[in-house]
Amino acid sequence: MSKRTILATTSAVVCAIFGAASAGAQEAGAPAETAPSEEIVVVGDRVGLLETTPSSTVFGLGMSLLETPRSATMVSDTTLERYGIEEVDDLISISPGTFTASFYGVKGAVNTRGTLAESYFRGFKRIENRGTYPTPLGATSQVELVRGPPSPLYGAGKVGGLLNIVPRTAQADGGTAYIDEIEGDLEVTVGSYGKFNAAGGMGIPLTFGSVEGGLFGYLEIEDSDSYYRGMHPEHQLLQLSSDFDLTPTLTMSMGLMMYRAEGYVQTPGWNRLTQDLIDNQNYIIGQDTTLVDTNGDGRLQPSEVSGGTLVSYYFGGPPGAPPARFTLDTPGAGTTVKLDPRTIYISDRDFSETDTNTFYFELSKEIGVNTLSFEMFYDDLLNDRFVSYGFPAHYDSSVYEARLHYDFELGNEDSFFHANSTAGVSYRNVNALRMETYNSGYIALDRRDLSVGATPTDIMDDPFSTDGGLGWDIAVDTNTEDTGLFALSNMTFGGLINLLIGGRMDWYDVTTINRGPTCFCGVDNVYVSADADEFSWNGSLSINAPFGLFPYYTYA
Repeated sequence: MSKRTILATTSAVVCAIFGAASAGAQEAGAPAETAPSEEIVVVGDRVGLLETTPSSTVFGLGMSLLETPRSATMVSDTTLERYGIEEVDDLISISPGTFTASFYGVKGAVNTRGTLAESYFRGFKRIENRGTYPTPLGATSQVELVRGPPSPLYGAGKVGGLLNIVPRTAQADGGTAYIDEIEGDLEVTVGSYGKFNAAGGMGIPLTFGSVEGGLFGYLEIEDSDSYYRGMHPEHQLLQLSSDFDLTPTLTMSMGLMMYRAEGYVQTPGWNRLTQDLIDNQNYIIGQDTTLVDTNGDGRLQPSEVSGGTLVSYYFGGPPGAPPARFTLDTPGAGTTVKLDPRTIYISDRDFSETDTNTFYFELSKEIGVNTLSFEMFYDDLLNDRFVSYGFPAHYDSSVYEARLHYDFELGNEDSFFHANSTAGVSYRNVNALRMETYNSGYIALDRRDLSVGATPTDIMDDPFSTDGGLGWDIAVDTNTEDTGLFALSNMTFGGLINLLIGGRMDWYDVTTINRGPTCFCGVDNVYVSADADEFSWNGSLSINAPFGLFPYYTYA
């Protein structure tokens, strides 16, 4: 707000006050003609950071941010644009209690209250993203950051908090209407370090007789270099959504998101870390010439590592003199050189390739003031990655979830007692295959001299190489089933006291097998099954106090 606007607003308020005082004096004395009053509205939050539209996804009940008994931040697409928020790590600038949670530089999630936040899409929990790929925000209508336990509607989750993404649709006015004409936008971003991003969206209104609705599509392409040498991140995102009012009381929503990413390598950044390196970029140099790439394939295979496994003894290893294969023996070893901040731990063999597919469907029927909803959700993740210090991984996971719930209202807003409630049943099935190699010990983070760059004797073998000798240490294949019953109610007493309480009962059934040869678990190649049931609940008591205060207490 400019100084001129502040002065103008102040003058208007002062005039209104003195005008009212003058009118009061005239009423006390001689009769006078009453001048028409002018209503003055002073608007704070000019950037639109505070969302006033009720959210139906934070708890599954339509509640505004003020009424939500959680420390929550709701960020609209307008706010994302105004604050230049392109990645989930950028959300920490507008959300208190939220911290960076990048895994080796890949921005997949955020930390809330010291724990990795759960990632949700339209109220359904996605496969956990531990730095596998950067979570896309381009086709987002609203981002919700909730600190505290999730709603019983969504199943068991981390008590620290969650990140929920609401996709863009062809709906307008907070979801109460549809756009009435074709709308679209196109944005191209170029910048230093080879930055290139092109994104565009289009909404189309559709009407078929009495059926009213719309389609929305979004496409984004990223193909950039990086500040850090050797990094070339790129991704493609396609998102489609459709919403229709089939009858005056029956609505349908359906959509999908397809995402592919390459080049978001989980680099450790710098090795041989010292305070002098951080403060002054002084890097300890030196290489080990004992081990040799005898077959010339550009990497160290297990057969080329004499004396068994290769682990990081170079700095901070076990006491005593290290074996010869862990000794830096090139001229000048142990001295320091200046290291360019753009130089990081990476090689041409490092890679990360990710594919995700997300689908949702919802059918809702209004029954008077109540609503019966059936929802389905599907999400999968396929990732292959390798970091040349010796960490390969393969992840193949999918989740399917179905939910049926009845939203009902007791009393009304003018009565002493009023309650918005939901109750229902859900089923969730998760298949997860996790394959990693690190237990066999062919890992050497400090072996590479970053001032020289990657060489064949500091690039480890990996299971993706068909002619190599390294296999998968861990190969865990797990299926988890979760059947749940839940109920949640937000009760108001006299418009002053609010009690939000809910609980759920879950029945779990888990089957798993580890086919890896070096898992150290004692049950290789044996299916293990278990089942259990668990009750969880959380409650919040809040008071609608004067002056806009809304104190609350939550226990889970």
